[in-house]
Amino acid sequence: MIRLIDRRIQWAGVLLCATCVAYFYLLDRVALSSASFSPIFRYLLTVYDARTAWVELAICLLAALWSRPTPILRLIEVLAQYPYSFSLAGTALMALGAIVVYQDYPLSMDEYAGVFQSRIFASGQLTAVVPRDLVDWLVVRGFNGSFLVASPETGRAIEHYWPGFALLLTPFQLLKAPWLCNASLAGMAMLLIHWITLEITGDRRAAGWALLFTAASGAFVADAMSYYSMQAHLTANLAFVALLMKPTRYRAFGAGLVGSLALILHNPVPHALFAVSWIAAMAMNREQRRYLLPLMLGYLPGMGVGLAWLMFRTDVASAPLGVSAAEVVSGIFTWPDSGLLMIRGFVSRVIV
Repeated sequence: MIRLIDRRIQWAGVLLCATCVAYFYLLDRVALSSASFSPIFRYLLTVYDARTAWVELAICLLAALWSRPTPILRLIEVLAQYPYSFSLAGTALMALGAIVVYQDYPLSMDEYAGVFQSRIFASGQLTAVVPRDLVDWLVVRGFNGSFLVASPETGRAIEHYWPGFALLLTPFQLLKAPWLCNASLAGMAMLLIHWITLEITGDRRAAGWALLFTAASGAFVADAMSYYSMQAHLTANLAFVALLMKPTRYRAFGAGLVGSLALILHNPVPHALFAVSWIAAMAMNREQRRYLLPLMLGYLPGMGVGLAWLMFRTDVASAPLGVSAAEVVSGIFTWPDSGLLMIRGFVSRVIV
């Protein structure tokens, strides 16, 4: 019965990958259009991801037809037995990839914003100062207010995102090794995934599989080599879960502290959506309700930093300081438009 279920899952993966390939083939040819995509999304998704979809289909077909599980099971046993060695080796390889493959360079403005702010923090300052008459030359008008915030009146400049990830990068900037930040977070994430899986299942082989699936994820490896904040989000959320697996007052407070950092990594939505189910579950459990107060107390530092940063960002932008809570919330939590939904659906097909 278990083998039958496994085969169904394998062929379901083949079907989903084939659907993804069909989607790319139909796009801009028959019934679908990428007209609502921004130029960079259109290029990346229709060129690189279209090729990757064929590779994924080939891998799923190989998995469905593979009939010799012994070598893979041996690998799983090794991973389950030596998770620390594997995570350390993975960290080293991803750090090397950050230098050799990613060339230690923030390729997108999302990455550059955090790197920019971390260098400011590493210099002991809160803002950079540029010549006022050069603001429009140094910060492109379309990016001023989107990725960076620079004032033409004062010349002060900061990142537009919240400062948590920049704070994480700062010690690595001081060590002249910013490329090591996300690689180190990836190593921690692998250990946490192994530990959490082992705690939930009590099965070392299941923990080994979880470790293998993590290391085999292209998104996981790419984030670990990049300067995106997503690796920090994943690791923080995993640490949050690990602390709440067997909660005590101190662990709940620690989970709140980790969550408070996750809230301000670049914006609060990812962790807020992740944590709300855990908080709701604790609220519905009589034995765990007593841990809600220390959990909430742990969130206070990050919430304070986040609100202070919003006000500071407004000041840097030379705008009125009177920002209401409603305006802050409406600027963060907004309904997606049709273009964003199209892109999200597209990316989901690629990920699957």
